[in-house]
Amino acid sequence: MEGLQVVWFKRDLRLADHQPLLQASRQGAVLPLVVVEPELWQQADASARQWAFCAESLEDLRQALALLGQPLVVRTGRVEAVLERARRQFGIAALWSHEETGNGWTYARDLRVAAWAQSQGIAWIECPQFGVVRRLKSRNGWARRWEGRMAEAISPAPAALTPLGSIEPGPIPSAQDLGLAADPCPGRQPGGRQAGLALLESFLAQRGARYHRELSSPGTAFASCSRLSPHLSWGTLSMREIVQRSRGRLAELKGLPAPQRGDWPRALRGFDERLHWHCHFIQKLESQPDLEFQELHPLTAGLRASEPERLAAWAEGRTGLPFVDACMRALIATGWINFRMRAMLMSVASYQLWLPWRDSGLVLARLFVDYEPGIHWSQCQMQSGTTGINTIRIYNPIKQGQDHDPQGLFLRQWLPELARVPVVHLHEPWTMPPSTQTSVGCVLGIDYPLPLVEPAAAAREAKQRIWARRQEPGFRELAATVLQTHGSRRSGGTRSRPAPKGGRRRSPTPKDEATRPLQLGLDLDLAYWIWLDPGRSSAQPGIEEAQRPGHGGGKTEDAPVAVAVEQGVVSLQQEGAAPLGEEVVAGHVGAPVAEHFSHVLEAHRGQFEGPKKPRTARPGEERSLDRRQGARLDRFVIGDALGGAAITGVAAQHLGQGAGGADAGAHQQEIRPGSAPLGKTGVEPQRPMQ
Repeated sequence: MEGLQVVWFKRDLRLADHQPLLQASRQGAVLPLVVVEPELWQQADASARQWAFCAESLEDLRQALALLGQPLVVRTGRVEAVLERARRQFGIAALWSHEETGNGWTYARDLRVAAWAQSQGIAWIECPQFGVVRRLKSRNGWARRWEGRMAEAISPAPAALTPLGSIEPGPIPSAQDLGLAADPCPGRQPGGRQAGLALLESFLAQRGARYHRELSSPGTAFASCSRLSPHLSWGTLSMREIVQRSRGRLAELKGLPAPQRGDWPRALRGFDERLHWHCHFIQKLESQPDLEFQELHPLTAGLRASEPERLAAWAEGRTGLPFVDACMRALIATGWINFRMRAMLMSVASYQLWLPWRDSGLVLARLFVDYEPGIHWSQCQMQSGTTGINTIRIYNPIKQGQDHDPQGLFLRQWLPELARVPVVHLHEPWTMPPSTQTSVGCVLGIDYPLPLVEPAAAAREAKQRIWARRQEPGFRELAATVLQTHGSRRSGGTRSRPAPKGGRRRSPTPKDEATRPLQLGLDLDLAYWIWLDPGRSSAQPGIEEAQRPGHGGGKTEDAPVAVAVEQGVVSLQQEGAAPLGEEVVAGHVGAPVAEHFSHVLEAHRGQFEGPKKPRTARPGEERSLDRRQGARLDRFVIGDALGGAAITGVAAQHLGQGAGGADAGAHQQEIRPGSAPLGKTGVEPQRPMQ
């Protein structure tokens, strides 16, 4: 027998849109191989629920391959040892696989496999799996590459495979065989490509109609989100398949009358955005593998110390904070929770409970059936404030519950001990008088725990600690380096200043950074809009109570997305890039910036020296404004906060009357270069696909 074309299936458990399989089948007889690695499944981020989904997907893949003539071959052990046995028995002409951006263990394993292949003179051909780029030198042009990959034709499965009758398929091991601890998950999604295809079609035909409105609340997200994330993580569906099918559906809708289209176009555009961010975050881990273990910003290391008892209470849903506990128990039972609640769980662990991000991150990694290391660890660092380039987001878990589960339906479902508690006390059961506790059968400290912390006080202490660290010498300079490496470039092209003739682009000097207006070169479409609020003149940095003249105000920690307040400057981000919700910073400026403002930024691309004339809103622009009250930016230049420059020509026109009837524009003023340093603006979006 001539050497076999070995196709190593990893986290790509499908036949369609599988370039390694298709290309290998054109070269000769194919050995479709999966190696189950016990050592991988003993890592701290692995769990039995993940293996159950994987095993079901392997069975589905085996059946599909058998129809082509050669079933999936499964072996257990170290990959290089399995490949060496195959080489000696049958000969290996080439090794084929998709690129994988996995955890640190798989990265080290791939290095071992590469060394083995090189020592044996065997070519290992790796094909891109997502939009992630290997050996990426610059983020410039990344979005354009992603679009190019998503537009490529979906490769078909091979018509047939040569049977390899002499090779036993081998058993798919059980969780017990792999030494995995018991992990009950009664609501887990089933694995396999057929289950994934059914989900995709039901989402595009029915469930996704209110995606943009219902993805934030755990009470609605389980039905209205796509629920495709585990299928992307394990590769039963490809990213390209989902993108093309979703965009095809959007194209179909354009031919329908408006009443039939309904909100579908907006829903699918929002879904498409999250597909894009899926790869954006995985690229971070690809470019910097140690972010799984090390803080992106080195000066944030050592902020928190491990507290096993507090961690266990959070992990088991017994913090005494009802909405936190309900979300955690739902996650334990189903292996999934929507993104806003993931962010809240991590935020509460990191700030109110002051737990290290690695400790809480590992708990969540094991609970997520859709665990994707690149997304997961980037998000853990963002939500815990260790990237150094992201706005500090401290969730108020009480307000999150009141906003997203006002009647307590979700809360009562997952916390039956609170089933009889009146709604007025449900999100804060510690406010119940003892007589009420007795009458409803929920005595605090016995039937339901008292809160581990007083959430507002714990949040204030956390803010003081994190902002004190951010004021240390050298913090901003290091943050600028992190942003340059990991900041998004939404338009796909290079936006930085052209290189001088005859040489490389000049690195700006400290003086340049301190005085020049920002060249909108890093995050144009995602740039934060910055207001100077005369109502806040305090020079004390931090995220504090934000009571604004003419508006109801409230604490920024109460807002779905926090606002960075430094030297009296408030920074916030456009809604389409906001990590956590439909509305942005409601209550502080009372004029949140909503989605779809990229065209405004495009119109003002470049370096501005001063205020520009007011611009008339474009057709459809008001459509993007917040449904309650919004602002239109008439003229603006965004300052480079990391370098200490200032914005020029910022003005906002309030389009509706706020709580106090004040015009937002009356509270804006222009800032010239050389004025007080700005709050941080270069902040990442955090909305991967749900």
